[in-house]
Amino acid sequence: MKRDVVWCGALAGLLAFSSVLCADQLVDGRTAAVEMSRIGGGAETTMTSVDTRDGFASGVADERPVVLDDDEGAPDGPGQPPGASARPACVIFGPVKKGMTIERSVRVRNMGSADLAVSRVAISGRNGAEFKAVNPCVTPISPSKACLLPVSLKADSYGRKMAQLLIYSNDPGTVTVVPLSANAIAPKPAVTPSALKFPAVSVGATNTKPLLIRNVGLSDMTSLVEIKGPHARDFSISGTCATLEAGVPCEVQVVFGPGGKGKRTARIEITSEESQRRKKSLIVTLAGRGK
Repeated sequence: MKRDVVWCGALAGLLAFSSVLCADQLVDGRTAAVEMSRIGGGAETTMTSVDTRDGFASGVADERPVVLDDDEGAPDGPGQPPGASARPACVIFGPVKKGMTIERSVRVRNMGSADLAVSRVAISGRNGAEFKAVNPCVTPISPSKACLLPVSLKADSYGRKMAQLLIYSNDPGTVTVVPLSANAIAPKPAVTPSALKFPAVSVGATNTKPLLIRNVGLSDMTSLVEIKGPHARDFSISGTCATLEAGVPCEVQVVFGPGGKGKRTARIEITSEESQRRKKSLIVTLAGRGK
């Protein structure tokens, strides 16, 4: 049995398609693999190895598109019916930005001896509404020839995206299924430093330290920066980082003006739309002393 190795960004396809080994390469190097074989109109699925944290792909996918060698060899001989072969066998869109349209293509090749007619294509699966496919292959595909099917994704929410491209043709075997996967990375705040310790400052005077805020996600971040804690009124922020593009840093100045003598403490809470939904803020501890 001939096998091709395809790296996918998620275990998106516990489905039937031509004999293939689909594997997921996680960020920490661990691998999960699923072997799939197409048998007539049904499917036989065998799990060959799994090593993940939570039972499915938990890493961020490689953003490079999957590309396979299109040289599959000539058809075995005359008298064979048309046979659809889809490459890549798994399509990974990679880490994507919410709201941005990403395009990929699937090469459909005729492995048989008769013309292959692709009647229609469809998208199914959990996140099928976020993927789109069109069928430009209106002319029958001659033996050993191929046609490109464009597939696109526009993520309307954050998280893993999984669906299947269904290719209907006159291949007598079965519908050709190509798993689709992506990961829409949410915006995420990061700071330098993670704590600010001020020197002793006289009551009525002030001291200022810089704080660098970054968005380490892929989508633009709308943030809420608040000071809370027992001595929150002794600290203030000069500057604003209400909206941050991915990868663009923003510097603010944190001002300490003690309202009394002794140890003064507070915290900065930075909350993005996504972290607010998850009720998890980024904390910067503040400490100083009034004299």
